[in-house]
Amino acid sequence: MGPEQLRAVEFAAHACGRLAAAVETAGGALADVLLIRHAVRVYDGDADLAAELMLARESMIVPDTSATAATSVDKNRSSILEACVEAGTIVAANPSSADTQRDAALAGALALVRGGSLPEPWVAPWQLDAAARSAAVQIDRSRSWGEWIRVWCHLLAREAGATEHALREAARHLSVERADARAQHRVGTTDAAVLEWLQSHLTFTIRDASAPLGLTKPTVGTAIERLESIGFATELTGRRRDRVWASSTLLIFAGSH
Repeated sequence: MGPEQLRAVEFAAHACGRLAAAVETAGGALADVLLIRHAVRVYDGDADLAAELMLARESMIVPDTSATAATSVDKNRSSILEACVEAGTIVAANPSSADTQRDAALAGALALVRGGSLPEPWVAPWQLDAAARSAAVQIDRSRSWGEWIRVWCHLLAREAGATEHALREAARHLSVERADARAQHRVGTTDAAVLEWLQSHLTFTIRDASAPLGLTKPTVGTAIERLESIGFATELTGRRRDRVWASSTLLIFAGSH
């Protein structure tokens, strides 16, 4: 790769590093929600798809790779991303079509995770601007990948920056909600504890929260219903029994474009 491509790779790698640091700072369930948000955006979904993915994700066993990935982010930012590009993992033949854009976006996200540039597949460009479409045409005509690599890395940096901003805004909303819950007369302590558990988990059930919080199931049930009534919690199943909630802020964030 030439100097322009290498500079673009470095630019994208630093943007991904800042995003990873922001996720680590935010904590809670935001990392899982970012993964869902990425899938929803790539496939033009909405809050309904986000809710379905939240329920599905919670039933999966997902290995915790954040510790090892965080270390490699600091040490190998540019080299990992460069290797992914050169191997062709984050690009695809004929990237001008919608299907291959999505395929390349998801393959690119996984490449960044496997290489250690990100702890989770949170971002990878799939919506091409005019420059990227022009570069895609060049690939079709001359098999020249240089401009595509440069443009792709700039798109990745832009998406990582926008995602970092949205993440920090969501974290701010969650903090405001916790302050509001604590301020409630008589029930502030209970609601704040239940809300913190809600925000720290992708999904929430009364049974799962009761024992860790040291509260009875009726107490937790009353609290989560109170949080639902003021807009902090959203019930996902529509059932009367075995109900599942999610943080309303996290759900909106997961389904946002």
